[in-house]
Amino acid sequence: MRRGETIVSFPRTLRLDEKAAISGKNGKVFQQLKDLGVFPDLRLMLYVLHERKNPDSFWTPYMKILPEKIDNIMHLSDAEMGALLRRPGCENTHNLGLAMRKTFKRFSEQYEQVVRPAVGEHLNFTPDDILWSFNILVTCAWGSGSDGSGDKMLVPFSDIPAHRRESAQKASNRGFISAAKEYNAGEELTFDYGLLNDAVLAYYGLPTPDCRALRRVAPVS
Repeated sequence: MRRGETIVSFPRTLRLDEKAAISGKNGKVFQQLKDLGVFPDLRLMLYVLHERKNPDSFWTPYMKILPEKIDNIMHLSDAEMGALLRRPGCENTHNLGLAMRKTFKRFSEQYEQVVRPAVGEHLNFTPDDILWSFNILVTCAWGSGSDGSGDKMLVPFSDIPAHRRESAQKASNRGFISAAKEYNAGEELTFDYGLLNDAVLAYYGLPTPDCRALRRVAPVS
């Protein structure tokens, strides 16, 4: 494989994003959320939950393979978070965990204060539902910008390749991923998710192959 070649492309019909939400059967609901100024990432979270609970959804095969629970840093107690901060090499993981919790709190508050009063009969979810969709967004979504920023989208099965820091792939906001170097036959294709290993540890609770042998801190008794 030559440098610059397309590794995988994302057809328009296989992108769970705002366009898919607004063009769907309940598009008026999601357009209303946009008009209300609901956070773009929260709108995607709610769309994923909406499709997850719809047995006739086009996305059902993908929803069935998504994990039911992601046992990551969001589930650590305050005592465990404190122990993580004191563990050498885990300061960034701790700080990222705090940032994730702050973001999740903002999403949860906006859901309760804005979304539920406006369209609660259409998008009625529990706090556990919101946490699940937040974790799915964090661990599986692609940024719409070329650097991973911008509004997010989910693409079925695009999150299957293993992560390794400094992998030579580049994600594109035009719906494909290209190789940033030449590959030989038999060489594994791995994706750099654009996160530090500390971040991957925080998101998944597991180290990547080059994560300096860090492990998630054991629960504090």
